[in-house]
Amino acid sequence: MTKQKATNIVWHPGAVTRADREELNGHRGCTVWLTGLSGSGKSTIAVALEKELWGRGVRAYILDGDNIRHGLNKNLGFSPTDRTENIRRIGEVAKLFTDGGMVALTAFISPYRADRDQVRALMQPGDFIEVFVDCPVETCEVRDVKGLYKKARAGEIPEFTGVSAPYEPPLQPELVIRTGDQSVEASVAQILGAAQKAWLESGLMNSTATFKFIMNGPPITQLIFVPYDRWEAWPAERTEILDFITNNSLKNVVWLSTDLHGIVISPQRLDTATNSTHNTPEVVAGAIGMDPLFRELPPSILSFLPIIPSALPQVSEFDIDRFNVVT
Repeated sequence: MTKQKATNIVWHPGAVTRADREELNGHRGCTVWLTGLSGSGKSTIAVALEKELWGRGVRAYILDGDNIRHGLNKNLGFSPTDRTENIRRIGEVAKLFTDGGMVALTAFISPYRADRDQVRALMQPGDFIEVFVDCPVETCEVRDVKGLYKKARAGEIPEFTGVSAPYEPPLQPELVIRTGDQSVEASVAQILGAAQKAWLESGLMNSTATFKFIMNGPPITQLIFVPYDRWEAWPAERTEILDFITNNSLKNVVWLSTDLHGIVISPQRLDTATNSTHNTPEVVAGAIGMDPLFRELPPSILSFLPIIPSALPQVSEFDIDRFNVVT
């Protein structure tokens, strides 16, 4: 059903671009694709996520599996062919929402891996965020307020995913949420983190700017201070984004950070924890003299801070000249 039948058609471009719409909305468009068994929590999470995004001023809209079958896909059943067409149509709709600068939240079982991959292929890199809502079928059955699993096991519902029809879990989703032992609130927070990461990676890859500045809160540089409220508290995520920049040969990426009562320029050349090299310098801006550590220290003393990493090598994952203090 995906073969192009009409031949006498030409794409008609508009005067308003996706970038224009995203600028007006104040955020980029994307598709968050929730996939998983019936009863895994897809729709519940989508509703909570939409509310959270809306509260943040993000224009989002839910495309729900049951709701869509009341209208757009009301002529489709649950045969393998109809399931594929169901997802194809939703993929095209989600693409339109994304191009409109909105966040499309799709909650579909979407059991076939090839169908989901086809939707991904419709999107630009970074636009499709596949979220596997992983929940044991036993837990889904306990939650089954509709009684669908009971009917399926009694043979009353043919081709029911997880009972009499297969579900193919994603191989490399952007995110896996295990809802068997995780709250809706925690799941929403997890998705927001994945969406922000996808947005950052897409922006870095597609940017044509000579210098790419990443505005950051807590410094990403390994510091000698306590790790809370620093990226040291999230070492895996920190290494992941630095490796992304390095592995994709992204040039002139600079971190601009705050949340430190001092001014530091860090070249960030070597990460001994992963035996990898990075070239993503960071500028940390803050008010010298507000923190007790710096309050009694004049500029002449501050300039000797590069000595500290050599005395405390166990807390440093960068080479000794990573600190160049601007005074």
